[in-house]
Amino acid sequence: MRSAVVAAAVLLLGAGWPAASHDARRTGQSDVRGPRSAERTASVILTAEQNINMAVTIADDGTVYAGTWGVVRSGGSSDVASWNKFDGKLFAFHRSLEPRWTAPLDRVPYCYLSMAHVVFAAPALSPDEKTVYVAGAWGPRVDAWETTLRGAIYALDAATGALKWTFEPVNEAVWWKPTVWTTELAAGTDGTLYAAGTELTFGGGSAVVFALRDQGDRASYAWPRMIDIDLDHSVLANGLALRETGGVTRRVYATSGDGYSHLLQGYDRGGKLVAIEASSGSLLWSFDPETHGGTGAMTGIAIDAEGVVYTGVSGRRDGGRLFAIREDGSLLWQFTLGGLLEWAHPVLGPRGDLYAGDSRRCLLNAYPVESGICSAVSIDPRVYVVWKRSPRTPPCESGIDASQARVGAVKSSRSSTDRAPSGPAPA
Repeated sequence: MRSAVVAAAVLLLGAGWPAASHDARRTGQSDVRGPRSAERTASVILTAEQNINMAVTIADDGTVYAGTWGVVRSGGSSDVASWNKFDGKLFAFHRSLEPRWTAPLDRVPYCYLSMAHVVFAAPALSPDEKTVYVAGAWGPRVDAWETTLRGAIYALDAATGALKWTFEPVNEAVWWKPTVWTTELAAGTDGTLYAAGTELTFGGGSAVVFALRDQGDRASYAWPRMIDIDLDHSVLANGLALRETGGVTRRVYATSGDGYSHLLQGYDRGGKLVAIEASSGSLLWSFDPETHGGTGAMTGIAIDAEGVVYTGVSGRRDGGRLFAIREDGSLLWQFTLGGLLEWAHPVLGPRGDLYAGDSRRCLLNAYPVESGICSAVSIDPRVYVVWKRSPRTPPCESGIDASQARVGAVKSSRSSTDRAPSGPAPA
């Protein structure tokens, strides 16, 4: 009886965010309505964890999971080889961000695999789940990184792993036909494969979006040309998502930005969100965060059931922002974070709450935390929630300290003066 009630509740609430870009086709679209304002928010502090270095995962029951980078600890030893290299952890939270448990890991959680090329795009499944697509860019050699490799997209039989075809995308509209290193993939309802990546240019690179038709034993372009997200101003394609209604892929959204600059100790300006008609490849509109007070690289994308687009911008050295954008490209609301918005871009939970995480970087983080070399800066990132409905308690501004988590009893050696909000969790 209880299992039936739980199953019914999950159906009423909608699905969580169980994988990169939400689902196996990597659409980035949820089946719930997200928050229409940022009036009710909370955050949880992850003491001495530096970075939440991937988008959070949300189970259908609302449990939130976040992986972190951590810090280097010497354990009192002067032997560099014996230092514990970056002690990243996996955290689990209730919907309210009350800690559930914390687990130490032997390896820092990260989000790419290796083949002949480095696989940068999370694998995407075809609608019939018979084909899996991956994409690669430059790859490692024994002594250096091989940056002369042409980018490639692979289609493999999902049951056997047999290679069906390989496609090397190039921008045919440019006379020197530059190769494209694909970093994002998503499969449409009709089997069209949408992709975004970096086009190699004389200036270094430029983010582009394109579409392919899977013809069984080969692929061909589905659009007349590639779309530049922010020509010669941003190198990386950071997000790709599909707006689907009535079983049809209607729009493609993509974001761009540059990587973190160690020289600048932050992000340079440059990065946009674009909306593209899925069937024709026509550019509908672009969204520039600079016009709304934001700066830096745009992040990944989440789309709610009614077509509102949730994305963000990194900030320069801090002050990343979350954006909710209407289907016509106008801003619905924005919310400013304390740190940089990097890997942990906004995602939607089964109740329509929006979650994201920030980064708090220390330049000399390769040194042990006990040295105090990072004591002048905050290395305590946060997981944030923007609730869809008003919680029963007032919004929590200061946050909860996740070092209070029970479980496997991993507690930070550092303390926080922030207090958990009193009262019941939000409904």
